[in-house]
Amino acid sequence: MLNMLEDFIALLLLLLRLPSGTTVPLSSFYSYGSAAGDTLLPPADDGSSPSITLPAPFLFFGTYYSTIFVNNNGDLSFGRAWSLIFAQFPIPTYPVVAIYQADVYTVYNGSVWYRITQTATLLAKAANDIRALTGTNVSLQWLFIATWDHVGYCCSSRPDKTNTFQAVLATDSFRSYAIFQYADGLIQWPSWGAQVGFNAGNNVNYVNIPGSSTPYILNIAGNSNVGIGGKWIFLISQAVPSCGVLYNYSEGALALSGYVKCYDQPYSSSTTTRDLAACNDTQIVFVGAKSSYSSTVFAIGAFGSPYVLTATYSTTTAYYDPGGAYWYRYPSYSFGFADFSSVNLSTCDVRGSNDCVSRLCWHLDQNAGGYRAGCSTFLNGDRTWRKVIYKGNNSSEMCNPDCFPLVTLSCLGAGTTLVAESDLREKMSTGTHFSVPKPFSTGDAVEWFQRFELCSKANGWTEEIKTAKLPTLLEGEALATRLELDEEERKEYEKVNEKMVEILMPTGFVTFDQFHQRTGRITVCVHPRHKEDVRTCNAENRWRDAE
Repeated sequence: MLNMLEDFIALLLLLLRLPSGTTVPLSSFYSYGSAAGDTLLPPADDGSSPSITLPAPFLFFGTYYSTIFVNNNGDLSFGRAWSLIFAQFPIPTYPVVAIYQADVYTVYNGSVWYRITQTATLLAKAANDIRALTGTNVSLQWLFIATWDHVGYCCSSRPDKTNTFQAVLATDSFRSYAIFQYADGLIQWPSWGAQVGFNAGNNVNYVNIPGSSTPYILNIAGNSNVGIGGKWIFLISQAVPSCGVLYNYSEGALALSGYVKCYDQPYSSSTTTRDLAACNDTQIVFVGAKSSYSSTVFAIGAFGSPYVLTATYSTTTAYYDPGGAYWYRYPSYSFGFADFSSVNLSTCDVRGSNDCVSRLCWHLDQNAGGYRAGCSTFLNGDRTWRKVIYKGNNSSEMCNPDCFPLVTLSCLGAGTTLVAESDLREKMSTGTHFSVPKPFSTGDAVEWFQRFELCSKANGWTEEIKTAKLPTLLEGEALATRLELDEEERKEYEKVNEKMVEILMPTGFVTFDQFHQRTGRITVCVHPRHKEDVRTCNAENRWRDAE
């Protein structure tokens, strides 16, 4: 029932148009057509462009691509052309950017244009757009612009409805962005829905914009993740989730983000408390297992605060860490994590016949090696599998204490978070990062706004930027509450903060700080792991307070 409610809220929010005057007119599109030097995609039903070589490899969901295709049906694909229409992502094999994927028909009318440009004015325009998402300046190298101009649907020679939309891919050689634009009043079909989002082709990394493949996607020209109806901007370089337990995680992403390896041994080797201590002088750690030394991906891994390396003393309970996983480090027993709090340390975690995939365990201070990497168990003597720890030393990353690192792929919270987003070359040496808290829906609003304040301060955001960024980090009940505020209440950040806390934190609700002070300890209900636990935890906190 909760999932159905969340889906209903997401669809309802798509029906809420932004105030008049904040939508994208056709005149705001990046220039396109023959006068702009574009190439025209031949009129077709399910056609595609030839392979287009990009000026430099484009990083999409952690993989570099040197060629791109423009597909008639409202999408771009990497590596190969693609003419089919997908019901919903994910799909295997095909890396796709779906701007408005539907059964486009340009045989009789409408046109699809595309080009690569390095024109300074357009690079500046894109950089300005991207600033709305990141709050920082970017130095873009080139753009790929594709425009579907008044395209009709299959297979009408005189369609009564047409769509006009545009995609701009941009890169500074390290990070990749996608800008989607939908002309005001010119998204008119299909009535049954179109697909909008991203698909890495690995069945792991994908984003479906809420409303995709439903009639509600017709309202996309009146909605936005940057406050301008019809304009959507995404950071799409790395899309591997960094919350909770991760699978097939790129080791290269860690190195690119400035992480340093502090431990790397075969599973047959014994892990000691001293080994873990060597990785403790940091702000963030990544613990993972690779199937071999030469493997470039971690079969299983998780980010955690340095506290995950400190001792715990329960053989049945792992403890939640802001990185999203549950951890334990029982001296003379074992060290590891899981996606659940329940473990069975005997002496390593042997629990999980049905959820084995999310569990990692290494024997600790024993004459034994690692035991498991997901469902691969009894690895104590295995010399091929590797136990690896990386550490990161950028203190501002801790501004995202619920789920770090740093910038969300989709400000709707529909996507995943990115690994250590920074101005890689220029700013990595100074440790400057741009931080955001995990998207907020329900729970302790006071605590979440405190974290938002910390991140805003670290980012150097003004009150104006904070006011603009706040809605992009809200979802569900919190976003609905923000949208219900009147215009006067929305103008100033302090007013928004005060009003939202008043609504979302009813009388009698016990905040994190209050609960900790009154009980002297933290319960698992302070940080509910899943959305369905929120109400239970809230009730638990109120009960303890009353007691």
